[in-house]
Amino acid sequence: MHSIGSDTLDDVITQWASAFQKRYPHIRIQIQTSGSSAAPIAIIGGTASVGPMSRPLRDSERQSFVNKYQYEPTMLTVGIDAIGVFVHPANPVEQISQYDLDAAFSVTRFCGARNNINRWWGLLKSNDLSEFAQSEIRLYGRNSASGTYAFFKQTALCAGDYKAEVHQQPSSSAIIRSVANQIDSLGYASIGAISNLVKPLALENQSGEYISLSEQNIQSGAYPLTRNLYLMINKPPEADLSLTLQTFLRFIYSDEGQSIVSQNGYVPVSDAMRRRELAKFAPLKTKQILEVIR
Repeated sequence: MHSIGSDTLDDVITQWASAFQKRYPHIRIQIQTSGSSAAPIAIIGGTASVGPMSRPLRDSERQSFVNKYQYEPTMLTVGIDAIGVFVHPANPVEQISQYDLDAAFSVTRFCGARNNINRWWGLLKSNDLSEFAQSEIRLYGRNSASGTYAFFKQTALCAGDYKAEVHQQPSSSAIIRSVANQIDSLGYASIGAISNLVKPLALENQSGEYISLSEQNIQSGAYPLTRNLYLMINKPPEADLSLTLQTFLRFIYSDEGQSIVSQNGYVPVSDAMRRRELAKFAPLKTKQILEVIR
């Protein structure tokens, strides 16, 4: 069995595979992480059994799948993530508005900000004339193959274009390390990479309230940059998945599988969602599903 896709889910799927192989030592699972964009290519091409993704399918990716197979791809929600916006702990900024976030990261400013923000005084909102306030904001973000890059672009930048000054990093962990080492840095990253070496900023929602990055706010959907994490699979309408793949997917939705999601800093899916997702590839009766996920 082969997994190709999101590096956001790298640690999670590696731990799923390790725990699964302890139960079934004869099964080998190969894992390749090169970004969410690689998942649909691999699933359509038949080189992977599962395609981890940290964003929904694009219309063009879905259509490419349908053109080849004449049915819809199956997207399974396996966890809940959020994108945090982080600064160095010594940075005095505590929150950021949607306009200012866009003005800091985007050259197009489609969210409506009038002016570009490239120095810290633009986010401090004060008459601070310190050396720090006058310093340029050092920006960090993901590389363009990443689902995190695409999600932040679509949601935080209102589908606008990133500034050329954004330093693209190969992983959320690399962004966290960069922000932790430089007081003048500002970066966005998946919560799975969060550490106490950085400070998350509260983000403004559509009502003008500032929402902190917390599990409760992520679970409720109140945090503005909340997203689902997915596995893409190829499930023909009139055929069953292989027994190996079915068993692996059922393990993912078990209590043990979802505890691995939680251990990696993400939010597990609810029991109701587990039942819905299981029914997409294993149409069992309710009693059977409950036995599987326990």
